[in-house]
Amino acid sequence: MSQALIAQAQEAVRTANWTKLSHYLQQASSAPGENRGNCAPPAGVYPSGPSPRLEASSSQALLNLALGAFEQGDFQTRWEIAKILPSAGPGAIAPLGKRLAEAIEDEDWDLAWFIARLLGEFRHPDAAALLVGLLQAPPHEDLGSMAASALAHLGDLAIAPLTAQLHHASSRLLAVQALAQISHPTVTDALLSVVADPDPAVRTVAIAALEHLQDERCIPALVRACADPVAAVRRAAVTSLGGYGQHLGEAPFVRLLAPHLRDFDLEVCRQAALSLGRLPSSSAAAALAEVLRSPPTPLPLQLDLVRALVWLEIPESLTYLEGYRDEWRPQQTRTFQGGTTPARLWIATAELLGQIRRNDLKPGATRYLQALLTDPPALTPASAPLATDWLGELKRAIALSLGQLAQESAIPTLLALLDDADARVRLHAIAALKRFGMMEF
Repeated sequence: MSQALIAQAQEAVRTANWTKLSHYLQQASSAPGENRGNCAPPAGVYPSGPSPRLEASSSQALLNLALGAFEQGDFQTRWEIAKILPSAGPGAIAPLGKRLAEAIEDEDWDLAWFIARLLGEFRHPDAAALLVGLLQAPPHEDLGSMAASALAHLGDLAIAPLTAQLHHASSRLLAVQALAQISHPTVTDALLSVVADPDPAVRTVAIAALEHLQDERCIPALVRACADPVAAVRRAAVTSLGGYGQHLGEAPFVRLLAPHLRDFDLEVCRQAALSLGRLPSSSAAAALAEVLRSPPTPLPLQLDLVRALVWLEIPESLTYLEGYRDEWRPQQTRTFQGGTTPARLWIATAELLGQIRRNDLKPGATRYLQALLTDPPALTPASAPLATDWLGELKRAIALSLGQLAQESAIPTLLALLDDADARVRLHAIAALKRFGMMEF
């Protein structure tokens, strides 16, 4: 019977029938009546020895067939075999380690990459040890990164060996990258131990990972990182602080983030705006609006400030946006960027207002859009992307958002747009009116 199964497995390899080969491997490695597939065994329990169904030599023969196909096959073959080999259990780890060493020696980085990825599917200390070895002296950049990702896939099993690697400068960055991908409470201490590391790349990864831990012990580290001399670290800090608004409370939250709306680095400013938009707060809205009205504010930051104001979904947001719109009505004399604002800003504002979910704010958003349509601000046509007719682009955005807000007061405005000279505007108006049960023809 064993020889017959081996012959069938050989035929499965020859015909690339990986489903059958997987079945044979599971027979070789599972106890009677058990089918583990890709599932991990309980912690600390690792099946060993061949099934009574097959002799040890038969089990090894089947494993060798799969390993041979994996080693010699093309990309697609390796991809399919990688789904199968974990069903062979921990017995496949040592042979994979041997082939990994050979691939590194031969500088076959594609094969080594696949093996490292595959080891992440084995929830076993031996697999973790092999991957940690790649972190200590990665022979190739991509291989080191894959080892870190594979270790992260092992979850809490990899935390201890990864934490040990934080003591070594050569492997610290890769170890932090792996720890940052593991969702487990014990990761917090490891990450906090490197938030002041001399390497800014290590600091950045560690600080960025603290956002998802939601552990109040992280807050002091994030506050300190906001003053880091490296912009990437500051950006990670203001991003992560955005997830701690409920822990900090409104006043401290805004007090920490608002100054970074005027950071020396534009990307830090933009992220500070988006983080402030995560906690509904009148003081956050005031801070965002103040920078929005500041003449030197560049367009990318203006867009994020408007986005954050809309995200807040509070009445003050609409009040500030209405005031800003009125400042740019054509009859106003304010001078800024040649007396106009970029069309992209108003188009984006129109698009964003359609995403408001609070029912009590929808009427005000509808009135804003109607006013934007009937009395548009002074615009810079050239700034409307991919559209020579920027006013048509604005009308289409307004029609779309009016349909999303679904306020009956918008119906006359949409009906009027049916007479627009731009066919695309008319189509958007029709689509919006369908939301009211109209224009079904």
